Amino acid sequence: MSTSDSRTRSSRAEQKDQLVREAVTWWRCYGLTDRPAFDDYASFRTYWEDMLDNHLINTHTTKWSTRIAEHDIAPAPKVPTWLWRLSSRPTMAVANWIGKALMPEKARKTLEWEWTPRDERMYFWFARFLTLTDRFWHLLPLRLRYAPRAYSGIRAQGL
Repeated sequence: MSTSDSRTRSSRAEQKDQLVREAVTWWRCYGLTDRPAFDDYASFRTYWEDMLDNHLINTHTTKWSTRIAEHDIAPAPKVPTWLWRLSSRPTMAVANWIGKALMPEKARKTLEWEWTPRDERMYFWFARFLTLTDRFWHLLPLRLRYAPRAYSGIRAQGL
């Protein structure tokens, strides 16, 4: 292994540890218990694998959530009923599919979520598209990159 490869791995490990520390900080801001808090990425991975192997179960709630697009859900605030009826089921179906895509295979098997080779290919191209569009995102004016309330906060701070 070259020195460059070693530094890259070390840098990635440091970034993962930093991400975990930042996540724990946010979690504390929301008043969540420190009981399962982690000091580093390795501790998180140990916890995550234990959850997947020994605690994750397929409940009525998880079964219901994977069929959420089949259920009538109350409209979101300020969304006209006609628009909600038109958009909610396809939107929830896509969100559900993305949720399945982001779960490890072990979780999908435990939860009995269907995930086909076709889904895997579609997710590969979807992720590739997002990666490519991310390269251009910063070129958009701030008012197009942020929700109106966030944009007004940015402007109020003079950023």
